Amino acid sequence: MNRVTGILVLLVAAAIISACGATGEDALAAMSGSEKQFLEQKVSKIHKDMTSADVQQILGEPYRGHGTLRPNWLGPEGGDRSQIAVYFMNGKAFKVRWMHLGKFVWDRNL
Repeated sequence: MNRVTGILVLLVAAAIISACGATGEDALAAMSGSEKQFLEQKVSKIHKDMTSADVQQILGEPYRGHGTLRPNWLGPEGGDRSQIAVYFMNGKAFKVRWMHLGKFVWDRNL
């Protein structure tokens, strides 16, 4: 990798990290009241080994990616800048990641 490519890679990585905002425990602090309520009442009910149909009972129809290994649902605010992805393997849920661009990334291995 030449010097220019290396610098470009670092700049892109920095832009992605800054676009994500808070992560880990800081993500909870960055959430609004309605986002915390949605997390508590909906997202926290998703458990390991749930099927896509089980998750849809909780979150409704996916915004995009229906029938894929990582369908996405919209969060309660922020439009398409706030999306919840549920990761599936062998038809069973194993991870949830909620990304609100510029604000937070919250994820949990199930």
